[in-house]
Amino acid sequence: MKKLSPLRLGLATVGLLATLLASSCGGSGELVATFAPQRILVFGDENSVLTSTGNKYSINALNADSTINCFSNPLWIQVLGNQYGIGYPECSLVGDVATPRGKIFAAPETGVADIQAQIAAAAGTSGFTSTDLTTIYTGLKDIVAIYQTMSSGSDLDAARSAAEAAGAVLGQQVNFLADAGARVLIVTVPNVGLTPYALVEKATHTDFDRADALTQITNRFNARLRSTIYNDGRRIGLIQLDEYVGVVIGCPGCYGYIDAITPACTVALPNCTTATLVPTATSNNFLWANDRLVGATAQQQTGNLAVTRAINNPF
Repeated sequence: MKKLSPLRLGLATVGLLATLLASSCGGSGELVATFAPQRILVFGDENSVLTSTGNKYSINALNADSTINCFSNPLWIQVLGNQYGIGYPECSLVGDVATPRGKIFAAPETGVADIQAQIAAAAGTSGFTSTDLTTIYTGLKDIVAIYQTMSSGSDLDAARSAAEAAGAVLGQQVNFLADAGARVLIVTVPNVGLTPYALVEKATHTDFDRADALTQITNRFNARLRSTIYNDGRRIGLIQLDEYVGVVIGCPGCYGYIDAITPACTVALPNCTTATLVPTATSNNFLWANDRLVGATAQQQTGNLAVTRAINNPF
């Protein structure tokens, strides 16, 4: 495949983002006023987690002394926070150090059933306001857990139904936040059937197509999530990460990747750094950090999508 020039690559990425955003929830109305969130409250799983030392469940950048540089290779929630000058206690921004206005309630290895408790913890005694920007990104744990209940291909109907039920529950929590007064950005789960995890499952099991099962479960989860959330074009913005990952896997080189099927990291997350990658990997040229989670470039692009959605949605 012919390698694109930096200019053409940039135009391709911009074109992709524009296409995804045009199809997203809430993009058709005119912007009435500039939305300026006073807080960013983060819910979900490890895709949105910074540890107390600033480590990410992605590829961590290093300082010259080999300590973690929490600002480089930002998580998508950091890209979003940077747009509004909002940092997080785990990685504070200049000017937002004393009392960072971003708060991460997301936690590793959590799923849909944990979101209600995270939201309750954030609500506290003061609740939410229209200047609160909340984010939700979860569902991977649920999709994998549903898949792992399957003992044969005949279990697929039950698995799809379970995925729809989980997507509906998550959508209801999104609507709860909107009803409570907050503004919400919700991320769809990338197709788990396209992950390195799925490829290994397919290669090591011949009883039924494991990757296809994971694809169908993911699609049902995302579809029910989309159909459950309010579609009034005001309070909720949809970030269609599943579509971004899908088109990248269809043409990795078009978006600057050299590998869309192999994990870049050789150690477990969140301890993966630029010093612990497979020989051909950098922070930017592999789609996946491990067998299920995206790397630094896809995190950045998720953040770009979130920023554009937050700016263009008439919150």
